Amino acid sequence: MPITPVSLGTTTNTDRDTTTAILINCYAEAIGQEGKIPYPIYACCGFDAWSTLTSGGVTRGMLNLDDSTLYVVSGTNLYSVNTSGTATNLASISTSGYAYMARNRNATAPQVFLVTSDGQMRTIQSGTVSTPTLDSSIPAFNAVCAHDGYFVFTCPNGNWYISGLNAVTVDPLKFAIAQAVPDVTLRPITRGTDLIIAGSKHLEFWADSGSTDFPYTRTTVTHVGVYAAPSMANLIAVTPNGTNETVIFVGNNAQGALLGVMMLNGYQAVKISPYWLDRAIRDEPTQSSIRAFVHSEGGDTFYTLTASSFTAEYNATTGYWNKRQSQGTSVWKAVDATAFNKSMIFGDGSSGALYKANPYTLPANMSQIKLRSSRDSGNDWSAYRSKTIGDSTAPYERVRFNRLGQSKEDGFTFEVTLSSAYQEAGTDTDMIVIPPTVHAYPHYIIVDAIYIDSTPGIGETTKSKGITGLAVDSTTLGA
Repeated sequence: MPITPVSLGTTTNTDRDTTTAILINCYAEAIGQEGKIPYPIYACCGFDAWSTLTSGGVTRGMLNLDDSTLYVVSGTNLYSVNTSGTATNLASISTSGYAYMARNRNATAPQVFLVTSDGQMRTIQSGTVSTPTLDSSIPAFNAVCAHDGYFVFTCPNGNWYISGLNAVTVDPLKFAIAQAVPDVTLRPITRGTDLIIAGSKHLEFWADSGSTDFPYTRTTVTHVGVYAAPSMANLIAVTPNGTNETVIFVGNNAQGALLGVMMLNGYQAVKISPYWLDRAIRDEPTQSSIRAFVHSEGGDTFYTLTASSFTAEYNATTGYWNKRQSQGTSVWKAVDATAFNKSMIFGDGSSGALYKANPYTLPANMSQIKLRSSRDSGNDWSAYRSKTIGDSTAPYERVRFNRLGQSKEDGFTFEVTLSSAYQEAGTDTDMIVIPPTVHAYPHYIIVDAIYIDSTPGIGETTKSKGITGLAVDSTTLGA
């Protein structure tokens, strides 16, 4: 009977009623036709505990000031954290909204402006925190970004203001109105030279014209809005086609109906989310919990969308999606990230913990390959079968499971788990691969054996853990 290679899949893509290809805590890495397979599946990068923010809570926002000072809003407090992870509680931020922070290009002492989505404001300069006083004619701000030396602030009513150049003062006459569509203005964000004023039903693109009275001029409008303001993230990815700077967000159409995850392509928004993710966003019980961040590892750049019920990652380098889950939960514990002092720092979604990415952090236990199968597209599963892998003589390993039995018409769905694939702050974490279904529809198949190739690493330490091949020894009945 022939041994036939089977695709591992490249992206998470489930349909409405059955289990199809799923990648959890791992992603397809494109190595091309020169490899044994073009897209082996590798475990995500692990992280170590790095800092504990006393009296902190859910991470609400992060800003790398200058690679020596990191500002974090955690729980109801604002902290500064140095390169060794030592944190100082700077001020109280008593509300619970998402915290937007931006710094200007003041050369002698850069200034930071903090605005929460529920109206709190702070400025920070040389470690000193102040509460700014605005003219009484200015409505409460709900977000901030920095563009061309100005702080840019939005108000829900459509007004948006700018600060003085390289300053934190706000002139009540220095404002414009995002008025192309009557909706709620949610936040400003930058993309290259563009300033984007994002509303719930449209995006307005503005450019710095250099005018003395008010330096911005609207250039164009896109009739796609934003479903959840914290889901917007600026992303720069390097792909085979060049460097791409864009903005990704969960979008609405002009009538306010959910579209899915959108990515700007020029001045148009292109849908990039699969249908399973659209349904997860639609069914998310807490819309205000939907947020996103960007992080990079090993040459790949990820847009990570998280909520109370799911975490999904888009690999902007390959265009593929995977899921993330911390051990024992349905979501990833990281809810924010920033590059800081040549490392990625992650913020926790429920505590004052900060983590530092470490691709070499060591699981505490030997890994196992665990296999189970389903004859009804993932509705019912067999018991797990497992084999321990990884020792001082086996940096690459092939395991074989015999006698999987006979399928029905829909074939076999396999689930392969590589346990202790990486570590999250001391907790071993598994990766799971559910490849596309193996079938010869409408015929039955008998699988006498399945072969799984993996890279457990010598002594668990020296190789990125992953699944690098899958094959079955099978017979098709009635063909």
